Amino acid sequence: MTEFDYIIAGAGTAGCVLAARLTQNAGTRVLLLEAGSAERTRAMTVPDAWPELLGTEADWADATTAQADAGPVAYPRGRVLGGSDPDAVVDTDLRVRGITGLRIADASVIPVISNAPTSATVLAIAEKAAAMISGR
Repeated sequence: MTEFDYIIAGAGTAGCVLAARLTQNAGTRVLLLEAGSAERTRAMTVPDAWPELLGTEADWADATTAQADAGPVAYPRGRVLGGSDPDAVVDTDLRVRGITGLRIADASVIPVISNAPTSATVLAIAEKAAAMISGR
């Protein structure tokens, strides 16, 4: 059986940055898991084309609860309550409360998603997670 020092679920922006930083130490073994396909489409490489991915195999197909006069609305990303509130799922060190050794490093820890792209913020979260996990 192969053993890993870290298992990262999700090879999105944060997962890839986190894996890259953790493997800068040649002795560290990281398993990076991704549910999606390795196939790339135009919509994956052109930032403003992402809506073309809705309803495809690349889409988790999440939707909100039915809204008044609108029905369910497509919701293309997951969210959890983060921050320092004692009821938050994720604490300020990106640890999931009640689960030893599990951290969250993606856009779901951002308390409020603005209209601006989140890529730079997600990169910063991944860098912070790598520093905390590796003890840098």
